[in-house]
Amino acid sequence: MSRLRSTGEDTSIHEWSADSYSPRCSIVSIVTISDRPERFDFSAKADPVARLRGGARLRFETSDRSYVALKGADIDAERVNFQKANALSGPVFVEGAHPGGAVGFRIEQIEIGDRAHAVYVRRWRFEIFGLSESSVARAPVGAGSIQLPGGGMVPIQPMIGCIGVAPATGSVSSLSPTARTGGNMDLVELRAGTTVWLPVEVEGALLSLGDLHARMGRGEPLGSGLECGGAVTGTVYVAANVAMRGPVLCDAERVMFVGTSEVDWRDAETIAVRAAWDWLTIDCEVPRDDALLISAALLDACAGGPAGNNVVASLQIDALAQAGVRTSVWPITSPAY
Repeated sequence: MSRLRSTGEDTSIHEWSADSYSPRCSIVSIVTISDRPERFDFSAKADPVARLRGGARLRFETSDRSYVALKGADIDAERVNFQKANALSGPVFVEGAHPGGAVGFRIEQIEIGDRAHAVYVRRWRFEIFGLSESSVARAPVGAGSIQLPGGGMVPIQPMIGCIGVAPATGSVSSLSPTARTGGNMDLVELRAGTTVWLPVEVEGALLSLGDLHARMGRGEPLGSGLECGGAVTGTVYVAANVAMRGPVLCDAERVMFVGTSEVDWRDAETIAVRAAWDWLTIDCEVPRDDALLISAALLDACAGGPAGNNVVASLQIDALAQAGVRTSVWPITSPAY
């Protein structure tokens, strides 16, 4: 793997192979999940590369191999299979993760490689950008920034593009569309300090991730972020009997509900906003009229990535507390495992 640059919590990493893991061991080391073998979908048929308990710390390695030799001419000649663009590391079987519950992953650190790739695909984005040929722009990463060819720089803000667990039936592509169990969501909130919770539909959840970005504009309007390889370190958690309509994210500032739909953007918005509403009125026990006023004043809804119809409905935690909402509830409180 190329040289890595990191952001997030400073961690002392002792690599520990998946084969050496024992459920009886104390949780003191990080299990390294290799970027081989590559997978390109989330599926219950995938063989887990590690079997871990809640509380285990993991380091997922990822690669930018699919972008290194990518050329615009090959894209326009339709010689590129984008279904093989976002390689996944994993899956990981999480003991105690049962259908009807949730598995969480707290992102502690994201390391990125020393190069980034921006991909423009004409057939996807011509009406927006008007460029007649597909192309791939590349730039080195150094000293915490992307070095632009013209001499400028863009500070890095590493994030995860693709994270999810296996659906109960069929499979979910690492490209498109996304599903209630996750996928290529391309959310800027998937960064160090965020915990992402995913609804479990199969025993052990089968957690995988990939598609790192050195930085990405919200909504990924180019159809690409600054694609890169790297590694993600974090801790896995388990929650039982949690009603979820889709992924839920939480950081120090906001609690966020992700709605995803194969129908359209409005359907995704309905799922996300209803998830936030149910959390307010059921989990937080906010009376109806208070919840309506809070929703009108504090509930934000914005688009996620373009790989599907994705919407994030979010609430600021400090504002909820000021409004008298009981915030000592999942997922704001420290998760148990």
